[in-house]
Amino acid sequence: MIQSIFCFLGLPGTGKGTQAAILAKDLGYFHLVAGDLVRELCAEGVSVKDPAHQAVIDRYRHGTPQPDSVINKIVFDKMFSLGSGKGIIFDSYPLSMGQLSAVEEFSKGEKIRDFRVFHLVVPEAELVDRLAKRYLVVEGESGAKELTRRADDAPEVAKKRIATYRERLVPLLDFYREKGVLVDVEGQGSIEEVHARILGELKK
Repeated sequence: MIQSIFCFLGLPGTGKGTQAAILAKDLGYFHLVAGDLVRELCAEGVSVKDPAHQAVIDRYRHGTPQPDSVINKIVFDKMFSLGSGKGIIFDSYPLSMGQLSAVEEFSKGEKIRDFRVFHLVVPEAELVDRLAKRYLVVEGESGAKELTRRADDAPEVAKKRIATYRERLVPLLDFYREKGVLVDVEGQGSIEEVHARILGELKK
């Protein structure tokens, strides 16, 4: 039976994914990343018989956002398939009021004892700098590993991403702050320092 749900939210580059993964490992919690689940679903095959599944793949290929109902189903289907556990850490989920409503309904129905939202806070100038320095390891045509940067991590594009993302986060943060479950965490410093701050908040 799930007793705790922790959500990690923050602007691109705040390190929320890294911190969510570390905390999940420390606590022995399930770690669910909505974006990764969508990518996994789309990688299952080019030709699928389920029209709903195919629609998800088509939207993904065209860069069209998935409806809340689809994201919620993908996340909760995965969660229910995991079986029993102590807790769940949602990484970059929920990201809309429709997704938030689904999490709220589940939490109330399951009588979740400990629900908290960790909001990693980092100045925008540092976020742009972090994203500009972020590289991915990919396999080149020769099969050798190569370093590449995501096109949307370029400074000017990153600023627009951050602005768009902030607009999505504001209503969620306002809701959780009013509810008294929002925990603002200073995201500057080393990975270890930020993790220590999160652990400190958990002890309160």
